[in-house]
Amino acid sequence: MMRPKNLLQNSANRLLGLAMSFFAVSAMGACVEITDKVWKMGASVQSESNPVSLINDGNANTNAPYWSTLHGEDFYGTYEYVELQWETNCVLDKIQVYWATEDGDINLPTDAYIAYWNGKRWVKSVGIDGINRRGVSNTMLNFTSNRVRIYMKGDKGCGIREVNVYGEVTAGCIAAKLSAPSSAIPYYIGKPVTLMPSVVLPEGVTEEGRWEWMLPDGTVANTPSVVADGLGKYTVTYERECGRQTSLTYTLYDPLVSYEWPAYSPTLSYDYRSEYPALKAPTKFLPENNNQKGYMADGWWAVAWGDKTSKYVTETAKKNLLAKMNEDFAYFRDEMGWPPDKRARNGYYSTVYVYGSGLYSDPADSTARGGWQGATWYDGGSWPMVNISYYPIACFDPAFTYDKYYGSSVTDQTFQQNACVHEGIHAIFADLEGCKQSAWYQEAGNTWLQAEAEVRKTGTIPTSMGYLSAGNMIAPFMPIECYSGWLLDDSFGGPSAEGVNMYNGSQQVCTWRNLLGGVQYGELFPHFVSEILGKGSIPWIWRYCKSRVLEGMADSLGENQMRHLILEYRARQAMLDVGVWANACLKLLNDNWLVNIKQEWAPYWKSVKVWQATPYANMYKCNETDSVGWYYPEYRTTPGWSGANQIPLHVEGKKGNTVSIHFKPLDSNMVCMLCYRSKRGKRYYSQPVEGEGDVVMTLQEQPANDVVIAVVCNTDYIYVNDETRKHHFDYRLKMGENVYQPAKAQMKWYAYNSSLTDPTFKKPTGIDNIVANEATKFELVLDKTVVSPGDNIPLSIKAAGRYQIPVVMYSVAGKAIYSQSFMRDGDYHVPCNISKGVYVLRASNGHSSSAVKILVE
Repeated sequence: MMRPKNLLQNSANRLLGLAMSFFAVSAMGACVEITDKVWKMGASVQSESNPVSLINDGNANTNAPYWSTLHGEDFYGTYEYVELQWETNCVLDKIQVYWATEDGDINLPTDAYIAYWNGKRWVKSVGIDGINRRGVSNTMLNFTSNRVRIYMKGDKGCGIREVNVYGEVTAGCIAAKLSAPSSAIPYYIGKPVTLMPSVVLPEGVTEEGRWEWMLPDGTVANTPSVVADGLGKYTVTYERECGRQTSLTYTLYDPLVSYEWPAYSPTLSYDYRSEYPALKAPTKFLPENNNQKGYMADGWWAVAWGDKTSKYVTETAKKNLLAKMNEDFAYFRDEMGWPPDKRARNGYYSTVYVYGSGLYSDPADSTARGGWQGATWYDGGSWPMVNISYYPIACFDPAFTYDKYYGSSVTDQTFQQNACVHEGIHAIFADLEGCKQSAWYQEAGNTWLQAEAEVRKTGTIPTSMGYLSAGNMIAPFMPIECYSGWLLDDSFGGPSAEGVNMYNGSQQVCTWRNLLGGVQYGELFPHFVSEILGKGSIPWIWRYCKSRVLEGMADSLGENQMRHLILEYRARQAMLDVGVWANACLKLLNDNWLVNIKQEWAPYWKSVKVWQATPYANMYKCNETDSVGWYYPEYRTTPGWSGANQIPLHVEGKKGNTVSIHFKPLDSNMVCMLCYRSKRGKRYYSQPVEGEGDVVMTLQEQPANDVVIAVVCNTDYIYVNDETRKHHFDYRLKMGENVYQPAKAQMKWYAYNSSLTDPTFKKPTGIDNIVANEATKFELVLDKTVVSPGDNIPLSIKAAGRYQIPVVMYSVAGKAIYSQSFMRDGDYHVPCNISKGVYVLRASNGHSSSAVKILVE
């Protein structure tokens, strides 16, 4: 099991305050612990099971996990080390080490000493001795450096639980700035490239710093420039006299070869069955007093009610509810490895409380409607449960066809039944360790689980996804960790709905846009993570990402890999390159093409200009002096943090041509790459370029419709505050070799097997036109309209815009006969006992409706 830490990690969030450390600081007066300011850590022995991050996690207990030197008996008796590094020089006074011992393999060192970096080499300082009975050593120091090592050797392995360093971080050392025209450079065999970064020192400073190049073959150079004659990464570090370091990495790549996405390390995988290997079905009801007057139990679930229960909560409804919950959650538990909720893990039935039935947990009337995951308080703790009103429960009784409370026919039974499962999943997630500040993922992870379970049950390749996943595909400029999407002031909802809620008295005011406002229910990012990092990565997120998802993943993957994962997600998104979910992504685009996006309902916060949904950015010519060939994006749809723009580009698409653009970001942490699909559907990617530079690729095949896609992505993954969600990341593109101009954004350039002609592009293409700019309307689409009783008709819905869409069958007289709700495309079940004749299937998405006639023979 991999712990969520990185071998070279930022330690700004390190836990402080060990009692022993506190008293040591107090005794030394001015001496201050500076371990929390450590910038990087490293070690001569790297291990997933015993990472060096453990020496700086705030846990010095004798039973705490520890870093160790173990990597084979052949290395017993040899020196190994751990290293701590600060961003600037420190006056070091004392180092305290909590040593680990374990019978058989881990002993105290036979020799140990401290070394520091003097700017040119490692200097041995003082020996470590006097390890006390608790396994703690305290070594006094007297030097200034920004890097320190603890060397050790022993007759077996050595281990360290925790290191505390005391001293003073020197102030006023500002890092130099390194820059280069481009960090990604195409390399051609026999044509060496001179790499010479520019260095800018703080104003008024003149000094000779130290240069160090790490070359692809592992050798080191100490010159301001190097001549690169081979592919790979060339990392240069400039160190000021005060110890502050700045690094820059050049990548020399082969433009004749499509970029290959690297694997990620360490593996993020977890199986909750390792934590709960042998859970038994519960046998009792939680002995709390919620004023319940009775309960019915079956298997792992129970339903409980008060003395004011609606007449519609029948014995049949309760039995069928329990049967549904037991069936679905057995699959989640037994086949997929998800644990039950807290109640069941502790031997108590997972519980549905009947909302509005006179329970202490709610004040509602018996005719109130609704359902959600809640919790009760018992024995000093919170116990998640599911609150469900009479209406969803009654939908489990086939006899419930008319609701006298509201004077309406019941046509959404399937929707209500699935909603009960949805809330039950929330009860599982509520007590897991992760995602406590990720309301968006509480929903996305929920819909992912339902969709993934369905795919695994059927063993088929999915052809559709939940309707609200459309926002993921059609508006890639929105952040990944986003709740309620693109708000009406052009900002974005935060990970836990920051900036979303607004009221005028008791009336909620709409702050979001139609379709995109439900993006938190979108499944795409969890599907992508599951496809790229493996099925075990989703449970890993719930186990180890305590607060935010992306930031939690970065704790293990590290900053560089996390940023690269965001780019990979955005580029694969543009190419519909998401494994088994590719066809489902295609359908999301087709079904929501050019849908009009605006404020969803009144009262609303602001009236906004309608945006026609397209994954592509509108680009415009720059009009400034010397701006020939430069284009700028429509600002309101520039990327948010972790968001991206997709820019289609007309190119001279002959095989073997080199195509290029110059990328100029106007904000930090932006990256650009080119990609395209050939007419036969093969995908190609260029080398990504971080920061300003030329983005270059050689066409290995002719691109479909002679169009390539530039993906411009921001890779920030830490949500800080409102400034994070309000910021848009701007950039400029200049057309380069064999690139003519941006293509029209309102055309389906992802349709590689279609022949498209852009009316805004004058270069003749010699191919037939097709209509590709008509807006998609809300529509029911059936595979056939002549059916028999009991048939299953494949049904799809375009421009759905809602989490679930009820499709109601009416007689020609207008009487509702049957209803079935859809979260994604599927089969419509024609009732077995239906009479022959003409019927109408009708559905609504809130703004418009669609109807299709069928003939039952």
